[in-house]
Amino acid sequence: MASALLTAKGDETEVNDTLNRREADHPRETYQTPANVVSDDDLSSKQKIDILQYWKTDVDARLRAQGEGMGGSDPISAGKEAGLADEMRLLNQAIASLEE
Repeated sequence: MASALLTAKGDETEVNDTLNRREADHPRETYQTPANVVSDDDLSSKQKIDILQYWKTDVDARLRAQGEGMGGSDPISAGKEAGLADEMRLLNQAIASLEE
């Protein structure tokens, strides 16, 4: 799934190859936290940023869906939204640490 999205963007071939190599449809399949991406010595800084940006795009879409009520009437939607907001904060911190 991620491979198709990344290929459609064109110049993110490195990330596409990295995700394929790790057989992951999403960075969460390989990395438990954004900090794990940052500490992966097998990736270049660009690859790390690209993976984190892809992850961030996914979290942003999920946050928008929760905000638009697409999370359904799930009684834990507020908890899910808070978890996604925390994940976004961690992603932003990880990206910022690599861009310094």
